[in-house]
Amino acid sequence: MAKMIIKLITSIGEVINNDPYVGDKLKVIFLENYRVSLAEKVIPAADLSQQISTAGTEASGTGNMKFMVNGALTIGTMDGANVEMAEEAGEENLFIFGMRVEDVEALDRQGYNAREYYERLPELRQAIDQISSGFFSPRDPGCFRDVVNMLMYHDRFKVFADYEAYIKCQGQVDQLFTMLMPGAGVAKGTHQDQSGNA
Repeated sequence: MAKMIIKLITSIGEVINNDPYVGDKLKVIFLENYRVSLAEKVIPAADLSQQISTAGTEASGTGNMKFMVNGALTIGTMDGANVEMAEEAGEENLFIFGMRVEDVEALDRQGYNAREYYERLPELRQAIDQISSGFFSPRDPGCFRDVVNMLMYHDRFKVFADYEAYIKCQGQVDQLFTMLMPGAGVAKGTHQDQSGNA
């Protein structure tokens, strides 16, 4: 499944990167063989770090902390080291969204049904329909059938359950970035000049 998801990412990239309206403004790039030497280039250049694992599913790593220390804003769930970052930096200094561990456990007890979210959220439905219709794989329309099947019927991460909160949180991030002048250093709630002075 991981290789198929990578193929989906690169296929989406082909469509977006060649789109006449957004192709020169937005690029989808998959970085192969992510390693320390690549991280040393990517992390300092990042404006936003997305740490979006389902609560209770991710081991606690330090990659997200490296992004934060280098000035990137964090959008994430209360999972892994995001929990520690929220405790130390204050949850108000991160863009936190989605279920907490107890919410995931409650959803497990009541039963997760991806179709409920698919039917209720038109934007999500459109994305899934585009993937399943071959929009991103016109030469092989059924290429991503297994990905869609996993998301709709076998998703142990319950991705759709956090979708609405994720989109809302992305809107908050977008609002903040829209307010900022280009080139300004940013920490949520704080403006820093290039020398690091608040």
